[in-house]
Amino acid sequence: MRQDVAMRMTRTAAAVFSAALVGGAVWGGAAGASTQWTTYHADNSRSGVENSEPSLNPLSRAWSNSLDGASVYGQPVVAAGRVFVATEDDNVYALDAHDGHILWHRNIGQPLQDPSSSTKAGCGDIAPLGITSTPVVDTSRSTVYVVGEVSNGGNLPVGHQLVGFNIYTGAVTRSVSADPVLPAGENLVHLQQRAALAVANGRVYVGFGGLDGDCGTYHGWLVGVDEAGARPSVQFDVTPQSTGGAIWMGGGGPSVDAAGNLYVTTGNINAGPSAPWSESVLKLAPGLGTPPLAHFQDTHASDDEDLGTGDATLLPGGEV
Repeated sequence: MRQDVAMRMTRTAAAVFSAALVGGAVWGGAAGASTQWTTYHADNSRSGVENSEPSLNPLSRAWSNSLDGASVYGQPVVAAGRVFVATEDDNVYALDAHDGHILWHRNIGQPLQDPSSSTKAGCGDIAPLGITSTPVVDTSRSTVYVVGEVSNGGNLPVGHQLVGFNIYTGAVTRSVSADPVLPAGENLVHLQQRAALAVANGRVYVGFGGLDGDCGTYHGWLVGVDEAGARPSVQFDVTPQSTGGAIWMGGGGPSVDAAGNLYVTTGNINAGPSAPWSESVLKLAPGLGTPPLAHFQDTHASDDEDLGTGDATLLPGGEV
């Protein structure tokens, strides 16, 4: 499934939120210390609504700060008077929401350089490939989480590392692999972690799809990593009998209802037999068991004309 269109969409969403992100520079409206925007589109329903924020009309630049020059594709998130931004150089920044100065900066490793090279993944349209998804803040733990692709000196092998930082000090509170356990013969280099992170049920949920160009063999995955490290990770495979079925959601993230159930959209299959959970909206239990609790498959979907390019917004009255 193509990734580039959704990246432009996510940049637009960041601008609506009162910060525009281009080439590692940040321009922001003066977010008040009480503003909370802890996850993609503000909350786990993915409403995109922050009623306490003053009007943005007229919109003007309050401050700017240049970061490391690498691309920023995820939305910034805001908590405790801080704006958290992650870049494709695997860097994480906490900026003061009032004037934009950097409070702390951390690096989680080296991103993969030139994934489209025939000696690496063989496709992809982000280089370097580091932290692509929108972070998430768990205010109950005062922790901001990111997932970044981390490589061996910019080369293979790669993995996807979940790292949590204390929002006030930048101290690492959790660092663990977020990778799914792959079937034999598949390689992590063909996975891209694009979907925004979600926190619920004491876990951080991480979605995976493929690279632009769909090179290699991959499945869509949702992985749940325990925040405290007390429980093993759980995972859901969208296409166990086929390939593809990305959970990338145009940069959006899993939605979560009051019972802790998760809702994701999935992309098309790439090869093999038909897959009932591809090109679908899925409702998954907190433990990501199989089969899904409920699903709707778009029977009119064809290739990249599917439901997988947006998130599943939860509406009043039990509608999605």
